[in-house]
Amino acid sequence: MLAAPVQAPAPPLAEGVWRIGAEPLRWEAGRGFAGAISSIRFRGREFLDASDHGRELQGAVQFGWGECLNPTLAGASRDAPEESSSQLLSIRAGPIRYGASTRMAFWNRPGSGCTQAPGVRGLTLNRDEVSALVYTQDMAPGYRGHANAILAQIGIETPRALPPASVEALTGYMPPDFDTFIRYDPQNSRFRPDPALNLRSAEGEAPLILSTADGRSAMGVIGLPGATQPRYAGFHSKAVGKWSVVYHETAPFTPGVHRYACVWIIGTRREVEDSLAAIVAQSAADATSSEATWAGAAAAALLLGMGLLVAWERRRRSRPLSRL
Repeated sequence: MLAAPVQAPAPPLAEGVWRIGAEPLRWEAGRGFAGAISSIRFRGREFLDASDHGRELQGAVQFGWGECLNPTLAGASRDAPEESSSQLLSIRAGPIRYGASTRMAFWNRPGSGCTQAPGVRGLTLNRDEVSALVYTQDMAPGYRGHANAILAQIGIETPRALPPASVEALTGYMPPDFDTFIRYDPQNSRFRPDPALNLRSAEGEAPLILSTADGRSAMGVIGLPGATQPRYAGFHSKAVGKWSVVYHETAPFTPGVHRYACVWIIGTRREVEDSLAAIVAQSAADATSSEATWAGAAAAALLLGMGLLVAWERRRRSRPLSRL
């Protein structure tokens, strides 16, 4: 009996090679993940875990009930390999950019059991399998002259008002040998290990790096501040390591596009630390410059107002008094 021919895996939806200095970084948006990046290979190793539709390099939104109302970029918990409940609307891949727009599926099907919060179970609140939210991503390497820093501009569009949301603008799921968390300490401009994230999921205000124990491979992330300040979460298990940038929107999620920007950084632990620290310093300098510009404009407006007041007073005194 002849053996059945082995079928080659289906080609990815999009793929490309970015130059990190003189070295290639190969990425793929695999078939079945609706535009989420499912593979990043650099210096001969894989940086992403894509074993289900909740992992990859992607985004998600939770509306107050955890996974019970949880649109997710790459698809749903029930999706089979190479299939996604999320709807890919457009995809754009070039030599130095990658972009896609996707209507996000709910992580759990309507009426199924779900996790509202750690230790709390419930039923899903979504009535449909696919949400109305559209996740748009636009990525490009070389942020502010750092070859290993990739800017990810994220948009979450909703056609109608929704409850306040926790927006996981960008998250990376990595193989389990990425097991060392390092946080940036802005008070001392240093990086410190955070072993607590190996025991539980937790958030903090400091940018985060997830590295192998030997420091040879690492990925870090920083969220660029906007109307809402970013926070950073992570956890590690025997199966996977995770980092994420989270924006907690406390006001209702209004109709329109909500925009976020993150920078993910790849290399050795030292390379990632150096680029991340430089970006923090550049952002601080920008903030100081903006404050100085605002203060200068305010002072100029105040001086102009005082000048106009003095001119008006001189003119008033030169005129005869009105009889009214």
